[in-house]
Amino acid sequence: LARPSRTPRMRGSSPVGRALPGLLLVTGATAFPLSPTGATVLQTFPQLFGPKAAFASKGSPVSGSSGLSRIITSHTCRAGTHRHQSLPRLLLRGGASGLRMYDRDTQGDTEAGLAREERKMEHSNQVRQKLEAIASGEKGLGKVRQHVNPLKSQFQIPTEAPNWSEVFGDPSLPMHLDIGCGKGRFILELAAINSDTNHFGVEIREPLVVRANKWAQESGLANCHFSFANMNASIRTILKGYAGRISLVTILMPDPWFKARHHKRRVVNPEFIEALAEEVPSGARLIVGSDVKDVYDDIVYVLGNSTAWAEVPGGSDEWPLERQTERQISVQSRGEALYHSVYTRN
Repeated sequence: LARPSRTPRMRGSSPVGRALPGLLLVTGATAFPLSPTGATVLQTFPQLFGPKAAFASKGSPVSGSSGLSRIITSHTCRAGTHRHQSLPRLLLRGGASGLRMYDRDTQGDTEAGLAREERKMEHSNQVRQKLEAIASGEKGLGKVRQHVNPLKSQFQIPTEAPNWSEVFGDPSLPMHLDIGCGKGRFILELAAINSDTNHFGVEIREPLVVRANKWAQESGLANCHFSFANMNASIRTILKGYAGRISLVTILMPDPWFKARHHKRRVVNPEFIEALAEEVPSGARLIVGSDVKDVYDDIVYVLGNSTAWAEVPGGSDEWPLERQTERQISVQSRGEALYHSVYTRN
């Protein structure tokens, strides 16, 4: 639907009556551009409601907020029944970044709701500009949240797998998957000394991912890449199409989420462990570790109740990799305890 080129503010005292420039009303499958003199139906799509649901009237002039109300409540179908109670009532607002759609029954018919959506759009633009500046080196990382709630709706969209031939020099090499890679220095160092393995880090804080990829490119590492994702939502999608064998998975120093009501935010849970087992081949290693005994015990309990994983005897005696995470180094420097275990995929 074309956006009206000029849509002045309407008369009336209601929020819809005080429509912002570029506002369209959509009732059911019909769109009305708002103007001070009235509005006409732009298009109808009867196929959305079935063959008997085409709107009987088209081109009805509307003016003022009372006219809008009549349009919403007075349209009938050819079948002769009033459909206004079941029709979706949406608002589309045109802006610099295109049309946006709002549910009129929840927030779209209030100026506060529109303002809230505008703030979200502005914030998204600011985040995008910040990430571009980090990637180009124009600015540093700045302040990054220490804890990110993985249950937020914005993190529930599964992340698709990258183009493996673009992110790795040889996508047929075995892969080391690091879940919750943080700043990424751990696998950057491993990639530098293990050129026969591709190292893939996944992190839920996007600025860290952008900077880590910049470091990998500056270091000339063709066997190291980072992706922004919530692994609990993306475990079944983000590894698709990888030609090589996933030989190693590490989950080290995950966010502990200490409060009992926040335990559901922890990355390791029975559903995730079973999904991970479906994505890796038999014989793959899984190394888990934490500096919080409660978190470590919880991980061990989940893995101990899974038939897909078997603990390696003596795997917790010595650290099995050539490098450690920054968190591990920091904890050891303070003389505090570290816990880890090694498992294999049955």
